[in-house]
Amino acid sequence: MATTNAIYLTPETQSDSTIGALLAELESYGLLSGRHDTNKTSLDSLAASSQITLARLEGIGDNEDALRDLAVELNLRGLISFEHGDIQGALTLCRASFAYHSSRGPALRRIATSCALQAVLNVGRLKATCGEIDEAVNLFSDAYGLVVRGRPCSMGGRMFGSADIDDLQEDAANTVTVVQSYIRDSLRAFLRAKDFCRAGEFADTIYDLPKDNDWPLRTAIIETQLRAALALGSYARCKDLLRELRNLLKNVVQ
Repeated sequence: MATTNAIYLTPETQSDSTIGALLAELESYGLLSGRHDTNKTSLDSLAASSQITLARLEGIGDNEDALRDLAVELNLRGLISFEHGDIQGALTLCRASFAYHSSRGPALRRIATSCALQAVLNVGRLKATCGEIDEAVNLFSDAYGLVVRGRPCSMGGRMFGSADIDDLQEDAANTVTVVQSYIRDSLRAFLRAKDFCRAGEFADTIYDLPKDNDWPLRTAIIETQLRAALALGSYARCKDLLRELRNLLKNVVQ
């Protein structure tokens, strides 16, 4: 879900020409700031061709392919609602997806649980957009603990236990998804709220979490550290972090 550069800027940093120059370079990388806008016309065209509505959920998804298609469909509709400013509509779709996939029988449990997890993460992203930062970050953290650490937890009114953990860990894509969400979505949530202290502290805490070759996550963390340092007036650290970011991106290009 798209974000804007402005949510990361403060009046103090915008008024300083030197810091403004640093920010301009930072924005040019287009990392966490999400400067590539979603094509709403394209989304609307997809919506127009869709046949699935909430009223037709029952009876859909009696096999794995249908469940996946339904999850994609509801996620798309949620994105469309979000892009048109209907946050509550998007939340309704995410919660409907979560409830539907959580109610599937044992034969479809593995794929259904993965789809339910994705719906939870989308709810977290929407919560962050609404300013409910703590609830959003807790969801990302719980999902990470569930899949990566194997810790049972309750999300969305559902208890995810050992059987769910086994199902989720069976598909490596789930681990990738929750790690990405835990890092990126949490960082975005703190920055969107302009909670630069917590943003910087969280970024410092998870600095070593990405694998060595996972440069997108590493750059997201460094970018957050830099934005936090800028906002808090730690200009000496800004220069060190910007140098680190430049070197990292240079190595990627090479």
